[in-house]
Amino acid sequence: MAKQLFGFMYDTALINIVLYAKNIHIYVELVHNKKVKLTEEKVFLFNDSYSDELLYNYIKPFTDDTPYYYISMLDSSTEQGVIPTCDKHAMPIYADLSTAQYLCIDNSWACYTSKLFLEKQTQMLDDLGCDFIYSPFILLKNFYADKISGDIALYAFIQEHSITLAVFQNNKLLYGEYIDTISETSTPEDLQLSDEMLDTPNTPEEGEDESIDLDDIELGDDDLNLDDELDDLDDLDSISDIEELEDIEELEDQNPEELLEENLAAMSETSQENLDDKTVIDRSSEDYKRFTLIQRSLSKFYNDDRYESDFIENFFVADAASLTSDFRHYIQEEMFLNVYIRNIEPELEVCQLTKEELGLL
Repeated sequence: MAKQLFGFMYDTALINIVLYAKNIHIYVELVHNKKVKLTEEKVFLFNDSYSDELLYNYIKPFTDDTPYYYISMLDSSTEQGVIPTCDKHAMPIYADLSTAQYLCIDNSWACYTSKLFLEKQTQMLDDLGCDFIYSPFILLKNFYADKISGDIALYAFIQEHSITLAVFQNNKLLYGEYIDTISETSTPEDLQLSDEMLDTPNTPEEGEDESIDLDDIELGDDDLNLDDELDDLDDLDSISDIEELEDIEELEDQNPEELLEENLAAMSETSQENLDDKTVIDRSSEDYKRFTLIQRSLSKFYNDDRYESDFIENFFVADAASLTSDFRHYIQEEMFLNVYIRNIEPELEVCQLTKEELGLL
């Protein structure tokens, strides 16, 4: 009643928090009469200077300006998942929920998470509280609301260090798995990339001697003769093109500082190219790892009798990790799935879920 009487006087502050392995992302919207009045974002790095006080001091002014504020988080627990039933008697078939908190969705499936981790997540907000904590499975369901009502398909919400997988058919969840890609490892066979893929030189076989015996090196008739070369240096007539001497004179006339700057710029450009090459290789390797983990999970869905499996043709991916084109290639060539990728900003999607919850859309 109070909000109906005085709500028009205040903005509604929606404070959305997503935890990552190396940082915490805050996205704030101020809403008035269902219209966005202001948006603001802030990223805190988990380094030596970070403290929960910094987070508190950033959020507190928004909570002081209006009595109508809501803090929402995306669950980042490594001990979470989904089960394709809400029947309390059938739940233990899929997971041990004795230390978990779960929520039934559409009276047909449930998402769960660790009670202990929930407490740890909200501990940084003890003085402010946390109004909503959303499962990434709920976010994935909401993001692909226009798809899950159709034929069976595989869905994924891919973040930098996690994969949320779900199989939906006619709005019903058939299977799901949350994969922490930091702790989860693939088999050596899965992650062994070919030399051709990584563009790395061949290395000696195990046990092969890498040393070089100088006595084994034979110099042919075309190899360097130092005496002859020294004689050539004394003979200016051996220089076929006098322009080479002019080039040398130009170098002598050039400002040493300018020459140094040019050399440093060339070195910097070369270093950046090497860094970019390494980044591309690292990202491709991560995408290959994601592919193997998804392949393994889908195999579980097909082969585990607990799940109502059917043949899947389409794969819808919500990409928050900047996937490379290699990822699509791996899935299409190895799993024979049609891949459809949409970019996603988790912080905005959490805010969208909160608006729906509060009737602000």
